[in-house]
Amino acid sequence: QRVLDERQFRRIETFLGEKDTWADWAFVFKATVRSVHQETFQILDCLERQDAQVTEESLEAKFVGVHIDKISGELLDILCTVCKGEALSIVRSEEGMQGFQAWQKLHVSYSPRTMARAMMTMVEAVCLPKISQLQHVEVSVRAWEEKLRVLERDFEERVSTKLRMAILT
Repeated sequence: QRVLDERQFRRIETFLGEKDTWADWAFVFKATVRSVHQETFQILDCLERQDAQVTEESLEAKFVGVHIDKISGELLDILCTVCKGEALSIVRSEEGMQGFQAWQKLHVSYSPRTMARAMMTMVEAVCLPKISQLQHVEVSVRAWEEKLRVLERDFEERVSTKLRMAILT
């Protein structure tokens, strides 16, 4: 019996490797994974926080009792069906045919932890565009909060509560 049911992933749009669509696509993919298998979601989340390439052995040591090899194979199958173009070539470049390593390669390719990206994210977090219409306030604040989460998650930079208030003001 499969842990990751491929039928659950049929509703996900194909990812073609366009950098500007990665964040939304990855969010939907991970949300689907979370609804199917919580442990797999936790592993994907863990992989995104690692700088070094993670091995299945290290995952087995960290996630005791989870069938890493089986889930990794199923994840690779799913990634092969939902990725095309450049994204699929990244998945195919995983020589060991391991899905978790393929996910990590995708994440590193489309959401790199470079100094340039860190600076760009910081600027976006502190220089909010002016909101001219009241109905756009809520959407703009949510987008800003997401930038703050990315800043904290990917670059370990936390904006204090006082600074948040100053930025919003």
